[in-house]
Amino acid sequence: WNHHNTQAIRNLCLRLAPNILAKVLSKTTAAQIWSTLKTEYGTSGIAITYAEFKAMLDMPIPLHKHPAPAFSKINAHF
Repeated sequence: WNHHNTQAIRNLCLRLAPNILAKVLSKTTAAQIWSTLKTEYGTSGIAITYAEFKAMLDMPIPLHKHPAPAFSKINAHF
């Protein structure tokens, strides 16, 4: 377990920006790092929320076909 934990920590740390890495350096397990990142950055920002909303609004609903597939794609945004 220690070997896999160390590998996971190294992989996570290699991919983090220096300012974000500084926030997780005190953590001793990959799970703690992941939990910290999820808590800090796990919510969508306004730009991502708007992009998803716009994609939903731009979804075409066909005129001469059943609309169920289009509604399924729209529901996927929620």
